[in-house]
Amino acid sequence: MWRKVPLYQGNGAIAWASPEFQAQHPCFVIAPEFDEIIMDDTSTASNYLDATINLIKHLKTKLPIDGKRLYTTGQSGGGMMSIALRLHFRQRTVAVGFAHNAVQ
Repeated sequence: MWRKVPLYQGNGAIAWASPEFQAQHPCFVIAPEFDEIIMDDTSTASNYLDATINLIKHLKTKLPIDGKRLYTTGQSGGGMMSIALRLHFRQRTVAVGFAHNAVQ
């Protein structure tokens, strides 16, 4: 079942997918949701990491994506995924953004 959580959590992907943003800055937005931890605290990755990398590579062959300007951001597990993607696309990732919650 398709869920909107990855799109809206912390203003997630909708920050870049909104009609207003797209009108000024056309871009492709990918907001995957996974049913397991992708990259844990010991840097152990699930198979979904490779699946996501392959998805990006595939989309670059089908869509006019500028492979020299890849951006990634995420919260919690999404932040870990961003780090892993940055390491994989080392020469092509322009920016990585992280978000966290303060622990009290």
